[in-house]
Amino acid sequence: MKLSILSSFMLFGSILAAPASTEIEKRGDTVTSVGSIIATLQNTVQTNVNDITLLTSTIRGNVEASAQVVAKVSADFDAIAAAFAQATKDIVATTAFGVGGVITGIGGITDVQIANLTGALKATIALLSQIQAAVTITASNLSPAAQAAIKDEVNAVYAAILPFVAPLTIFASAVAAARVSVSLVVTGLRTAITGLLTVASGFTAGI
Repeated sequence: MKLSILSSFMLFGSILAAPASTEIEKRGDTVTSVGSIIATLQNTVQTNVNDITLLTSTIRGNVEASAQVVAKVSADFDAIAAAFAQATKDIVATTAFGVGGVITGIGGITDVQIANLTGALKATIALLSQIQAAVTITASNLSPAAQAAIKDEVNAVYAAILPFVAPLTIFASAVAAARVSVSLVVTGLRTAITGLLTVASGFTAGI
């Protein structure tokens, strides 16, 4: 079942509203942790995206070739969905601070850290754009039978995007809102948030 951006935000909001465990330890540099999670996701998924692009770009409707590579392409999409699912868990665990939600954990974030968070959001935008491009070339070049064989895996990727984007943008929005004065670095963060939500809104249907 696919989630809208609003329903994903509501889901994450319910997580933040839950009682905090007494064993929750205060996180260190949360922005750095978020950046590391996204970097790991990017490195993991990039390999799969490259594989999909290479394999599907050399097929162009060749039925026999499609049959030979469909298992690999399917596995790549499956790996992408799994990577986003893990990254979502990591983002939620890193940015949810129990009672008070993300607001309690963002005090003292510097301009440099905000700029780094903006860079992480931009990296996510680029990654999502590459995934969309990989799906487009897959739909264009694979035979109908091959497309049908990987439809569930592609749809699983699409279903994993919004649950990942929701907690990430909630945290980034809280960081931006926590700054009393609006500076260029905060404006850049807000622009990146809008850009990420725009790209994520395109993940509403697979092939």
